[in-house]
Amino acid sequence: MQLLHISDTHLGKRQYGLEERESDVYETFSNLIDLAIQERVKAVIHTGDLFDQPNPPNNAIYHALTEIKRLTEKGIMFLNIPGDHDTPKRNGEKYPQKILEITGLKLLNDSSVTLEDSVKVKIIGFKHTPTLIAEVLKDKLKNTKPEAGVKNVIMLHQGIKQILPYAYSWQISQGDLPSGFDYYALGHFHTRMLQKFGNGMLGVAGSPEIIREEEIEGYEKKGKGAFLVDLSKDVNVQPINLDIRHQEVIAI
Repeated sequence: MQLLHISDTHLGKRQYGLEERESDVYETFSNLIDLAIQERVKAVIHTGDLFDQPNPPNNAIYHALTEIKRLTEKGIMFLNIPGDHDTPKRNGEKYPQKILEITGLKLLNDSSVTLEDSVKVKIIGFKHTPTLIAEVLKDKLKNTKPEAGVKNVIMLHQGIKQILPYAYSWQISQGDLPSGFDYYALGHFHTRMLQKFGNGMLGVAGSPEIIREEEIEGYEKKGKGAFLVDLSKDVNVQPINLDIRHQEVIAI
C-alpha cells in the first residue's frame, strides 16, 4: 500500500501580496493531486495547514473542492488533520475543512481510520494543540498505542523540540512520541526532513511551496514536494520534488 504524505499547502496564501504567488500555491496543490493519481496511492495524508487561514478566501475553497473531488473520484482518500492556521479563533466555529467533507475529505480530529489493501494500515491523526495546553496532547500521546498485526501511521502538526528551530514554537519533544509506529507523518515545520525513528520512519513533509523567505535555503538543499510512503513490506519513503517558482533574496 502506498500513501502520499503532503503538508502545509497554505491554500489562499498570497506571498508578497502578489496574485501570481497565490496562483502558484493553487497550481502546486493541483500538481500534488496529479502525483497522487499518477502513483495510484491508496490515500493522501495531509498533516495540517491545508488553508493559510481559518476563514479562507473563496478562491482557496474553490480550488480545494475541485482538486480533492478530482482525487476522490479516482477512489483515493484524502485524510487531513487540523493545523494551527486551519484552527478557528472563535469557540464553536467549525474548521474550514468541514466544507470539503462533501468531496470525501476525512478530517482526523483526534480520531483514526483503517485502510485495507495488500496490507492493513491504521492511521491516527491529532489536531494541532497550542503550547498553553501541550500537556493535554502529551497525555493523549502517552495513551496512544500501535495496533498489533497492522501497519501503524500517526499524523501530527506540532512544534517538536528536536526538529523545529524556534524555541517559542515547541509543544512536545521526540520523547513524547509513542513508540512502535511504522511511519510518523509530521507537519508544521516547512523544511523537509526524513529520519529513522525506532523501528519506523519519521517524515516532515514540509510545505510544497516557498511560503516564507527563510524557507529558500531549505528548498535549495532539500527541494519541495511530497513523500511517497510504501507500507507494503518494510517502510520505504521516497522524496518526490516538484518544479516550483525559484526565489532568491538579493541585498542591494
